[in-house]
Amino acid sequence: ALGQACSNSGARALGRALQDPEAEVRATAAEALANNDQGRYLGALLLLLRDPIDEVREVALKMVSKLSSRVNAELDVQQLLPLLNDPSARVRAAVLHTLRDHLHDELDADTQACLTGLLQDPNPMVAAAALPHAACLPAPQIDDILLTLLADERREPMVRQQAALALGHRPRISPQILTALEEAVTDAEAVVRWAALQGLMACHKNQAEMVVTDGNESAGTDDTPVPPLERILATLRGEEDAEMLAKAPQSTESDITSEDDAIPAALDESADIHTAAGAPASTLDAIMRVNEEYTQLDETKKTFTTEVLPEPPAEDSEAFQELYDILARQRHNKKKFYRGKHVDIAADVRLLSARVLGECSQPEVVEALREILLEDNPELQQEAIDALARLAPSTPGLTETLGPLNSLLHIGAAELRVACARALGVLGNLACLPNLLEALHDGNPLVRSQSVMAMAQILERHTDSLQWEQHADTPPAIPVASARAQDEADSIEQALRAMAEHLADSDVGVSKAAALSLAKLNGLLPAGTARDEIIQRLVSAGFVGEGRQARDMGQALRALDPDTASNTLIQHLDTVPSSMERRFVLEMLEELFRPSQAA
Repeated sequence: ALGQACSNSGARALGRALQDPEAEVRATAAEALANNDQGRYLGALLLLLRDPIDEVREVALKMVSKLSSRVNAELDVQQLLPLLNDPSARVRAAVLHTLRDHLHDELDADTQACLTGLLQDPNPMVAAAALPHAACLPAPQIDDILLTLLADERREPMVRQQAALALGHRPRISPQILTALEEAVTDAEAVVRWAALQGLMACHKNQAEMVVTDGNESAGTDDTPVPPLERILATLRGEEDAEMLAKAPQSTESDITSEDDAIPAALDESADIHTAAGAPASTLDAIMRVNEEYTQLDETKKTFTTEVLPEPPAEDSEAFQELYDILARQRHNKKKFYRGKHVDIAADVRLLSARVLGECSQPEVVEALREILLEDNPELQQEAIDALARLAPSTPGLTETLGPLNSLLHIGAAELRVACARALGVLGNLACLPNLLEALHDGNPLVRSQSVMAMAQILERHTDSLQWEQHADTPPAIPVASARAQDEADSIEQALRAMAEHLADSDVGVSKAAALSLAKLNGLLPAGTARDEIIQRLVSAGFVGEGRQARDMGQALRALDPDTASNTLIQHLDTVPSSMERRFVLEMLEELFRPSQAA
């Protein structure tokens, strides 16, 4: 209770609780002091690092780090370094996490030796926490340790994952490192595959110029290592070495089969039992046979329950049949939940490669992703679209992807259409407005909502460069200089009008997206009757769906024109027929005049 915004006297009580004989009390007091930003107790928390109880030392360590960051105090690294040799694995892991952002200077020999030993700690939690510190260890033997950890399939996946990430940030990138990461791309563990691709990308982004060979004489020969980016592009295109994929073990992410292969092979062996014995004579006979078959399965392949439904009384069988059908469906769904599906490593590697390429804004990446858009692979296409949306807008070749994106906006699954709309908004090309306007008629509300937000992104990006006349009721503006500019002006006017119309969309999410988008584009909205009409539409949208979005519309009205909106809402107080609708008006007025947001 004292941890809830405590006073000075409460803080003193918490400070005394740090010496309580109960370990749980000491740990809770330390957490409460840190949560209340009691910086003057930082020294007391540092003393608590010597507590004899492992859990108390772990909590004290976390709270020291938290309190130091909150009160802008310099973390005393020298007091934390002795904890690297703590007998508790949890404490060692916690101090390694705490020191991750504080070991910037050159480390002394003892600290380097200690961190080197922790890289191979038998506890996987400690080893995984120590591996990010490998960047501070320049010794050449660190590369061998990391390569060994990555190649050891007996290690925990999180340890191998961190080893792959650490290899991507080594001071010198050798061919052995690149080869090890490339081989790990086809690992049976998904986290290792993803980390290996991230490691290759880190080699390309941060240390591409540091890639070295075993000897200078090999430069420019056939022994020159393949650049990391080319290796990732090869995996995206599916050009992995067939032998490498053949050597890769099958994925262990799911030891159970897909729904199509739901019946274990052991049941196939017992299929002749049914043939020999004929059809079951009764429900109990069928249950007994299922149990007999189930006992033949290997213990590791038991993926469904042996629970069976009791047989209903004969006289009540019809009355209870509907309930028994529901229970049977629930059992079936539970079986499906526990049955995973086989992971195609080659297909998954291509998906992960597309994802990681979103961090590299280069022309060859754009070209590779554009080729993926032309494939008939919706899942891979969606990853490529999301990657294109993360690239820098100035990347050469991005405009060449607008054609495929505009085409995919109207075909395929809803998730793919939503991704296309999002990418078009990020790319911000005015020429995409007509296509997004068509997407506003999509039957899926998520597509319509994303299309509205995409149009707002495009218009917001070009707000400063737009000089055109939108409506006839505004004063004469600068004349349009060309037919292309006139077309853009017409598209912008149509986009604003379409957003206003979708304030009355049947889906609340689309209506809210339109309101917030119009609020962002306040500078583009015309004065006069057109703006008044938009304000009226926003007010009307606040009543839709029993007022669920009244406050959202109030926020949009405040950003758009609070004076005109307040006058309109006050008039509605006298005209709405019911008290419930007056409540919606009051909620919009509350948002309109909320002091914290109005300021």
